[in-house]
Amino acid sequence: LAEACFKKAIELDPGAAQPHFHLAVLELDQGNPDRAVTHLDEAARLAPEWREVMDLRYKIKKLYSERSLKKN
Repeated sequence: LAEACFKKAIELDPGAAQPHFHLAVLELDQGNPDRAVTHLDEAARLAPEWREVMDLRYKIKKLYSERSLKKN
């Protein structure tokens, strides 16, 4: 239900960064870091001054790059 609401919010206001941020959090909770980063990239494009977006994006990329290194 939350996912559908966020997607509808994007449809109604494509320039809003907040739904992308919240979709990113949802995707991350569901174990989809690549999709989360895609939404964070869009949120950052729409609201480059929004610090939480950049912080979460950095943490995800760092975490998953470290996990990749550990596998090798």
